Order: sequence, then structure tokens, then C-alpha cells
Amino acid sequence: MIQKHLHKSLFFRTLVFLAGYHKQRWVRPGLRKSKRMAQRVTLKLEYLFHCSPKLLFKQISTPSGLETWFADRVNVHGGDFEFVWNQSSNRADLLENKNNSHVRFRWKDSPTGEFFELRIKVDELTSDVSILITDFCESGEEDENRMLWNQSVNTLRSRIGA
Repeated sequence: MIQKHLHKSLFFRTLVFLAGYHKQRWVRPGLRKSKRMAQRVTLKLEYLFHCSPKLLFKQISTPSGLETWFADRVNVHGGDFEFVWNQSSNRADLLENKNNSHVRFRWKDSPTGEFFELRIKVDELTSDVSILITDFCESGEEDENRMLWNQSVNTLRSRIGA
């Protein structure tokens, strides 16, 4: 009786939605189909980490590292990355991979000039390590994308203890 009532409650449905939200974002990161093309905007985020740049770079540049926080499974075929979430997959080209610095990907179905980049920054004065994320989204969806990146980065932090 309690379980039946709980499943119907808005609170429970909200919890279920939020628990699966991380996976839902990545099911379809490309363009949404609509009658008119929405304006795309650049989203830039910065997150502080307490770890070495080498450890962080391994997590953002290797299939095994990306599987710990970004996707359920990552397959690589040459420079072609396949990211799998909930049995759906999206392919991206690896545009740049500079050792201990950054990686840049471009979704196969994204407009020319768009990419998502994960860049490591080390402050020269304090030696603080940050990851700078550049992504693109439709205008008005910045908060949703920011929340999804926050959740993914929090997963990364917990996995590496940073």
C-alpha cells in the first residue's frame, strides 16, 4: 500500500527523474528537431579540483576515464568516439588531444564550429587545478546544461577523491 502510494506521489516521481537525469542529458546531446532553429549559445564552466593534472587528464581523455563519470560506455575507433548511455549512443570526432592540457570533441550531428572541450588549467601562483568546460546548447537551456555538467563533475570528483 505504501509503495503503491509512493510511486504515484509527485515527490517520488521527482526523485526518480533526478536520479536518472544525468543519463538523460547525454541521450541526445545534438540538435533538437524543431520547425525553427533556436539560437545556440556557448556555455563555459570552471570547476576546481584537488588532484594532479595528470590524474585529471587521464579521466577526461581515456575511454576508461570517461566511463567513470561521463558515459556508461566509451568505444574508440581511430579518432571516432562512441559514447553510450542507456543503450543509446552518440558519436563524436576527437578534434584535439594535447597531453595533460585538453581534449576537444565534436558531435557528429552538431553544427560546424561547435564542440565540447575539457581543458585543465593550473594556476601558476597557487598551483590550483581546474577543469574548464566549453559546450554549446540552445538559448534558454543554459541552466539545464549547467546542472547536468555540475552533476557529472561531482561524479568525477567523487570517483577520484578530489
